[in-house]
Amino acid sequence: MKHRMIMGVMLLGALLWLAACGSQTNTSQGTTSSAPTTVPGARAVHVVIQDGTITSSMKNFNAGIPYTFTVVNQGKTSHNFIILKRISGAAATTPPPNSGILYIVPATQLTPGTTRTFSYQFPLSAEQGSLQFTTHLAGPGGPEGAHIPVNVTKG
Repeated sequence: MKHRMIMGVMLLGALLWLAACGSQTNTSQGTTSSAPTTVPGARAVHVVIQDGTITSSMKNFNAGIPYTFTVVNQGKTSHNFIILKRISGAAATTPPPNSGILYIVPATQLTPGTTRTFSYQFPLSAEQGSLQFTTHLAGPGGPEGAHIPVNVTKG
């Protein structure tokens, strides 16, 4: 159990570091990532986060295909954007910390009015129909944030 906790913390740190590596420029409407975080020819995905809701222009994805995500925070508070494996059964009520996180844009990078752009390729090992986009992970006794299920098929 202790080993899993340490691995979870290390994974979260690595994901936060990777999310922070994107180049950014300041605009009058917030922070926007610049071109180095995108892949030419990637499929465009537009995600809008508001306080209590999240929407996506796409909900069906192919593993192994690059996607360029543009995530816009139209809310009045900072939000995370998380791609994670859906958890079912007893673990869904109190999942282990950071379990199943595939990608995260931390709330410090998604303040109100901010747009983040990044490229992501769903791994070939992604289970079909088992992922979701969410804004907050459930904690002990706490609710999960706004979320939508997404489907990933082998590409």
